Amino acid sequence: MKRFHFPLETLLRIARYRQRLAEWHQGRAFRQWWQARQQLLALYQHGLALSYTAAERLHRPEHAPPDGPGKVGVSPACLASPHAAVDSVFWFLLSEHVSVLHRIEELARSQEAHERQVWEQAQQQRLAATRQVETLQWLRNQALAAFRRELGLYEQQARDEAALRAWSPTDSHCSSTQTDFPLPVAASRLAGIPDYLGEGEL
Repeated sequence: MKRFHFPLETLLRIARYRQRLAEWHQGRAFRQWWQARQQLLALYQHGLALSYTAAERLHRPEHAPPDGPGKVGVSPACLASPHAAVDSVFWFLLSEHVSVLHRIEELARSQEAHERQVWEQAQQQRLAATRQVETLQWLRNQALAAFRRELGLYEQQARDEAALRAWSPTDSHCSSTQTDFPLPVAASRLAGIPDYLGEGEL
């Protein structure tokens, strides 16, 4: 029996493998982007916490910056009392920490944008691989449907030929040489017919 053969079967298998590989790359890129995003959000939350802490401390006159608003430093005048010295050190360290945090946020933001771009590229590659697989699969389905129609016609033709052979004239059931009655019966009927012809006429 004729078997189905798709000329692009090997290409379809390769396309399916590439599709699975593209899905794996997309998943890994998404996880890396999500991790970078979570780190960036954690830095934002840390910066907000520092802002709330500084705002709460500013509302207390005894903990205000020694050099006035917008000026952070340790002046010799504020070192007269231990309480003022601690506040001066706090504002100085907070200023340094905020400056470092700002640079870290810039790096984290750049890393998050890079990971997002990598993820989007991986997503486009997966979509392209999926479209290729769907196209080849559609061609295979069309070829399989045509093969089944051809196979159905072949089987129907084989059944028709078998039926014609079964009812052909060479069959014993349809032979034209067969008599309608047995030979002894035919002889007895012929014997009963009067002979109207004379012997001379024979």
